[in-house]
Amino acid sequence: MTDAILELLDAKKVTSSFEKKVRDVEEAILSVRKFLNEVQSDSTKLRNQHVAIIHVLDHITRLVSVLREQQKVEGIFHHEKLMKKWHKTLEQINESYASEEKLIEMEQVLEKTAQKIAEERRVRRRKYYERTAVRETKLEVAMSNVQALLWIDRLVYHYWRAFARLVEFKKGTEIEES
Repeated sequence: MTDAILELLDAKKVTSSFEKKVRDVEEAILSVRKFLNEVQSDSTKLRNQHVAIIHVLDHITRLVSVLREQQKVEGIFHHEKLMKKWHKTLEQINESYASEEKLIEMEQVLEKTAQKIAEERRVRRRKYYERTAVRETKLEVAMSNVQALLWIDRLVYHYWRAFARLVEFKKGTEIEES
């Protein structure tokens, strides 16, 4: 999923390679769902891991849905600075799968990133609407910018939550939902 998002950000459009990566993720989701449907987890640790991986699947499924909203994909480049920061974070994540310590560290980075983007969304949304109210910008432009911000916010949020649940799975313990 990370590679697919990085490709989307680099290409600045949906490519056939991106589509294939997303389809591969969708197929993996189905396979894992079928497997989990057949498994019973008896011990506390296994049950916690089972629940965590179900949460991962839920957020990845939502993430795929966000990525499938292709009409909004191109609007994200209204917010290029925000996307450059996100790109750097994703590159760091690709390097973090080597150890549990790095995974935990990256989960914290993702949480902070998600919080910053949510705050940006709140602040910028208000500013866009205020500019429309005083006729500094057209309503259609403001709405397009806000839709792009909402899309980015959902993308980052579901990526972070999937990652957090993956860390939970690796640890075999339950974490609190934020």
